[in-house]
Amino acid sequence: MRTLGSTFAALVLAIPLTAQQPVSPTPADTTAIVPAVAIPAAERAARDWLVLVDRAQYRASYDSAAKSFQQAISADAWEDAVARGRGPFGTFGRRATYQTPRLLHDPKGLPPGDYVVFLYLTPVTTGGTAVIETVSTEREADGAWRVDGYFVAPGA
Repeated sequence: MRTLGSTFAALVLAIPLTAQQPVSPTPADTTAIVPAVAIPAAERAARDWLVLVDRAQYRASYDSAAKSFQQAISADAWEDAVARGRGPFGTFGRRATYQTPRLLHDPKGLPPGDYVVFLYLTPVTTGGTAVIETVSTEREADGAWRVDGYFVAPGA
């Protein structure tokens, strides 16, 4: 069974940065909704993780990611993939929420649990004016939210 993290990690590795969009669960995949109080905690985890990626601290971003992320891709492969995936866009600027976060509880096709998916519109210095970053988070067994997937694509 693929996890959300393995799906996004695979997309980062396998899909060149084009106008393609990541596969993400649809509202029909939602069997229950995570309480709205989960969104701020999940977003803090996502944004803290993105700071590491923005600073090119790729190993630290890998180490702080969810276990499912780490099981889907090796640290060396992650460092290579994220550097190649973000490189054409130059420096990433201040993120703005692109869509309302998607709350998922026990979605079909994924391990049982709570997930929040964020989409950000982020200005970049090269390769266009902005990218859309998709960051998925999951609440792990210890109750902490961690990033389990990341995808970047040319934006608006």
